[in-house]
Amino acid sequence: TDITVCHVGALSGTAAAVLGAGGQQRGSFEANWYIGGLNTNEVFEGTINNSGYKKNAKATHIHKVGTGDWRLTNEKLTNVGNYSVEEGSLTILGQVTTTSSVIVKEGASLKGNPVFTAAGTAEIAGMLEPGDSTLNNSIGAIEFQNANVNIKETAVIKIGLGQGRSDQVVYYG
Repeated sequence: TDITVCHVGALSGTAAAVLGAGGQQRGSFEANWYIGGLNTNEVFEGTINNSGYKKNAKATHIHKVGTGDWRLTNEKLTNVGNYSVEEGSLTILGQVTTTSSVIVKEGASLKGNPVFTAAGTAEIAGMLEPGDSTLNNSIGAIEFQNANVNIKETAVIKIGLGQGRSDQVVYYG
């Protein structure tokens, strides 16, 4: 399997934008996107999938780097690949269908209302922060369906409370 690596300092886009595998590789390949190195806050409304210029990738992996927040607002992301929050924060406001891993490293944060369906494993060493911090009193949930979830001793779960409701981290095995 060939590995393609691309570093992007900041990425924003409208709902028409597509982040895919790119490239023209022949045979099996995996795309690795390292996004956020400019340490800015960005919003990406588009889709993330395994599409390529001439051939689809085996997997499209997302690595959130840099101190900023990258907000993914599309309701349905369908790439097969890891979501790794290595620095800063990744806010996901929709459903993510991936059979790979969800990784939140120590010092990094996963925010929003993501629903990870069919994720293989989830390794949480950083912060889980359900809800949308851009909305006042936003109550939300981070949901893992059909995943092996491993919450490390360094993990922090930030739960908001309000009017008889609270944020949630939900697991369905």
